Amino acid sequence: MKYVVIFGSEIKTKDDLFAAFEKHLDLPEYSGKNLDALHDSLGGMKLTLEIKDTKKLTENLGDYGDMLLCMLRDLDDEFESVKIIEN
Repeated sequence: MKYVVIFGSEIKTKDDLFAAFEKHLDLPEYSGKNLDALHDSLGGMKLTLEIKDTKKLTENLGDYGDMLLCMLRDLDDEFESVKIIEN
C-alpha cells in the first residue's frame, strides 16, 4: 500500500492540486484534470492518502476544495483499498 501526504497549504490552484497528485502517484493517462477522473484513478489503487491542512486547502480552492474532500471521503467509503486521513 502506498502512503501519500498532500499539503493543503501548498495547493493554491486546481493546477497545483493535480500536479501534487501526479507527482506522488502513477496516475493512468485517462485520469484527466477533473474530480471524476481522479476518483476513478484513485479507486483502483491501494492507497493511504493524508491531506494535511484541509482548512487552508478549502480556503485556497473554495467550493472546489470542498468537492475534492467530499470525493475523497466517498472513496474511503467505497473502496477498502483506499484510506483517507484529513488533518
